[in-house]
Amino acid sequence: MEIEALSKQIISAIETKGSVTFTGIGTISAIREAARLSEDGTLIEPPAVVPVFNPYCDQKQESGEEYSGQIKRAIIERGRAVIPGIGEISLDENGVFKFNPAKKCALNADFFFLEPIPLQPKVNFTETPAKETTDSESIAKKTTGEATGYEIAPAAAENNANKEKTTKTKAIVVYTVAAIVILALLLYAFRNELSPLMERLLYSKDELELMKQLNL
Repeated sequence: MEIEALSKQIISAIETKGSVTFTGIGTISAIREAARLSEDGTLIEPPAVVPVFNPYCDQKQESGEEYSGQIKRAIIERGRAVIPGIGEISLDENGVFKFNPAKKCALNADFFFLEPIPLQPKVNFTETPAKETTDSESIAKKTTGEATGYEIAPAAAENNANKEKTTKTKAIVVYTVAAIVILALLLYAFRNELSPLMERLLYSKDELELMKQLNL
């Protein structure tokens, strides 16, 4: 059976037992890593499960998986054994087995949908020297809407001023009429109490005596 066909079986063994041992070669273990900073410092890498290889130089190690012989034979014949989703095992000049993990590890099924988070670069704010304001700039600022930043034409600014003036005039008229109405209502309500006072203010003492005699 080809190694590519064995990859699902090998991945299942690692996920179930946490590691898989190849007789005379070494052990591949699954190590869970937390979120970490990328090597260039520009990204936050998501959590991941990383395959780690522990080679065995001693041929008298405990027996491993039944397909260990196929892995070893592939290394001898081809110089390497590629396990899709896990990595590549090869033999160097010193007879030591080396492992190169796959870029897309099949053990990361729980983290497939997580993307690296880019770090925002620092922004250096520099103070700019204050600029002297000329008369023309002052006039322009007066005709500019500070809230929106859009320039307002002089005619539009004049119309706005006229509208404000008209609104204030209307408000004064309304308040004045309301005050007159309220005063009239008060005078009518307290007419009996205010009548003697008004007579004293409008007529002299002699005129009041004469009006009483005439029953006016």
